[in-house]
Amino acid sequence: MIFLTVILLTVAIYNVVTGKLFKSFIVQAGEYQIKEFRKEEIKDEETIKLVIKLVFVLLATLSLLTLTIVYLCFALSYDPFVYPSLAMLSLYILNIIVSLIRSKKLKGAPKSEDDVRKLQSKIYRKRTFKSTVIGVVGLAYYLYMFAALVFLV
Repeated sequence: MIFLTVILLTVAIYNVVTGKLFKSFIVQAGEYQIKEFRKEEIKDEETIKLVIKLVFVLLATLSLLTLTIVYLCFALSYDPFVYPSLAMLSLYILNIIVSLIRSKKLKGAPKSEDDVRKLQSKIYRKRTFKSTVIGVVGLAYYLYMFAALVFLV
């Protein structure tokens, strides 16, 4: 359990410091959509590389999602106070549900230059207030769990 805590703590630190996981992929995918909208020439190699990165990002994200949910479920039995782990699990599941609802409302590819500007501002934005708060809460939780596992259990 300590090993998983260290892994998730490292991911949380990286997320707080850099702003987003897979930021370079998000930028490349957004630029690809903009090129498609503007009818610019897109090489087949570029498309293949982007699809390969998409598969990697999807697998990594699903692995991290699964690992985090399993970790939080097991953390309920290790946490001396239970409430922090329960709150973190609830926050995590709520964040997943909200993200799924918001992803269904997305328009897809840009249809106008105004959509392109909105997409550019979105892909180049380092972080949002929500992502910063969730990142700091996650970091605090994993630090708490590390301390609880090392000193209390």
